[in-house]
Amino acid sequence: MDSIREDIKIDHSKHGQYDKIIYVAGKFQNQEANKKYIELCCKKFREKYGSSHNLYINGVSQFSYLYNETTMQEGIAMCIGLLSMCDEVFCVGDYDDSIGTNCEIVAAKLMGIPVKEHADKGLFDESPVSKKEL
Repeated sequence: MDSIREDIKIDHSKHGQYDKIIYVAGKFQNQEANKKYIELCCKKFREKYGSSHNLYINGVSQFSYLYNETTMQEGIAMCIGLLSMCDEVFCVGDYDDSIGTNCEIVAAKLMGIPVKEHADKGLFDESPVSKKEL
């Protein structure tokens, strides 16, 4: 660690202060409720596993504003680019019919990035939040 000033520390490790960067994958399909569910899962993972060790990111929050301006292939490529910087992938929600999420799973496995499917199972005290509550 270097110090610019006594009270400011710079961490030059791979992920700064985080042990892992975890990509949270889930079905979007241009549905705001799906986006909110993925974001809620990111918050719940921080609560469950602690916020100081892992950073939870997702392509939906990062790139959804481009949904109508890019092709599906471009959108998936952007998400996989983000995913490639991560140490692990957590899949959430009902993504079996999601082309994007399934492409992310295949890409992660090809890159040797561990994938935890249905990572949101048991994440909520009760059954997963209904999309009406979002």
